[in-house]
Amino acid sequence: MIYTRIVLLSSSHLSLCIHIYLHIEIQRNGRVYVHEPKTKVDLTRIIETQAFVFDDAFDSHETNELIYARTIKPLVDFVFEGKLLKY
Repeated sequence: MIYTRIVLLSSSHLSLCIHIYLHIEIQRNGRVYVHEPKTKVDLTRIIETQAFVFDDAFDSHETNELIYARTIKPLVDFVFEGKLLKY
Protein backbone atom coordinates (compact mmCIF):
# COMPACT_ATOMS: atom_id res chain seq x y z
CA MET A 1 0.00 0.00 0.00
CA ILE A 2 1.26 3.44 -0.92
CA TYR A 3 -0.28 6.61 0.47
CA THR A 4 0.59 10.27 0.11
CA ARG A 5 -0.35 13.46 1.89
CA ILE A 6 0.02 16.78 0.13
CA VAL A 7 0.73 19.65 2.52
CA LEU A 8 1.43 23.30 1.94
CA LEU A 9 4.95 24.52 2.58
CA SER A 10 5.38 26.77 5.59
CA SER A 11 6.77 30.28 5.14
CA SER A 12 10.12 29.16 6.58
CA HIS A 13 10.34 26.43 3.92
CA LEU A 14 9.34 28.82 1.16
CA SER A 15 12.15 31.22 2.05
CA LEU A 16 14.68 28.43 1.42
CA CYS A 17 13.58 27.43 -2.06
CA ILE A 18 12.85 28.83 -5.46
CA HIS A 19 9.19 29.62 -5.98
CA ILE A 20 7.58 27.14 -8.33
CA TYR A 21 3.95 27.68 -9.18
CA LEU A 22 2.10 24.39 -9.33
CA HIS A 23 -1.54 23.46 -9.15
CA ILE A 24 -2.06 20.12 -7.44
CA GLU A 25 -5.35 18.28 -7.86
CA ILE A 26 -6.14 15.41 -5.48
CA GLN A 27 -8.93 12.98 -6.30
CA ARG A 28 -10.58 10.49 -3.94
CA ASN A 29 -9.43 7.49 -5.99
CA GLY A 30 -5.78 8.10 -5.03
CA ARG A 31 -4.92 10.02 -8.17
CA VAL A 32 -2.83 13.16 -7.87
CA TYR A 33 -2.39 15.52 -10.81
CA VAL A 34 0.36 18.13 -10.83
CA HIS A 35 -0.27 20.96 -13.30
CA GLU A 36 2.89 22.96 -13.97
CA PRO A 37 2.97 26.05 -16.18
CA LYS A 38 5.92 26.06 -18.59
CA THR A 39 7.20 28.16 -21.44
CA LYS A 40 8.36 26.44 -24.61
CA VAL A 41 11.37 27.57 -26.64
CA ASP A 42 9.12 29.57 -28.99
CA LEU A 43 7.70 31.34 -25.86
CA THR A 44 4.37 29.54 -26.11
CA ARG A 45 2.93 29.00 -22.65
CA ILE A 46 1.66 25.55 -21.83
CA ILE A 47 0.56 23.63 -18.78
CA GLU A 48 2.26 20.28 -18.36
CA THR A 49 0.29 17.74 -16.34
CA GLN A 50 1.78 14.74 -14.59
CA ALA A 51 -0.40 12.05 -13.05
CA PHE A 52 0.55 9.94 -10.03
CA VAL A 53 -1.47 7.02 -8.68
CA PHE A 54 -1.49 5.97 -5.02
CA ASP A 55 -3.72 3.67 -3.01
CA ASP A 56 -5.10 6.84 -1.43
CA ALA A 57 -4.18 10.53 -1.34
CA PHE A 58 -4.89 13.18 1.27
CA ASP A 59 -4.61 16.95 1.29
CA SER A 60 -3.53 19.28 4.07
CA HIS A 61 -7.11 19.68 5.36
CA GLU A 62 -7.54 15.99 6.25
CA THR A 63 -7.13 15.18 9.93
CA ASN A 64 -4.64 12.65 11.26
CA GLU A 65 -7.60 10.68 12.66
CA LEU A 66 -9.20 10.38 9.21
CA ILE A 67 -5.90 9.35 7.63
CA TYR A 68 -5.37 6.73 10.36
CA ALA A 69 -8.92 5.39 9.90
CA ARG A 70 -8.44 4.94 6.15
CA THR A 71 -4.86 3.63 6.14
CA ILE A 72 -3.56 2.01 9.32
CA LYS A 73 -6.71 0.98 11.21
CA PRO A 74 -7.75 -1.71 8.68
CA LEU A 75 -4.28 -3.29 9.00
CA VAL A 76 -4.37 -3.19 12.80
CA ASP A 77 -7.85 -4.75 12.85
CA PHE A 78 -6.66 -7.42 10.41
CA VAL A 79 -3.75 -8.40 12.68
CA PHE A 80 -5.88 -8.43 15.86
CA GLU A 81 -8.34 -10.76 14.13
CA GLY A 82 -5.49 -13.28 14.13
CA LYS A 83 -4.61 -13.03 10.47
CA LEU A 84 -1.06 -12.87 9.16
CA LEU A 85 0.46 -10.06 7.15
CA LYS A 86 2.89 -10.99 4.40
CA TYR A 87 5.15 -8.67 2.51
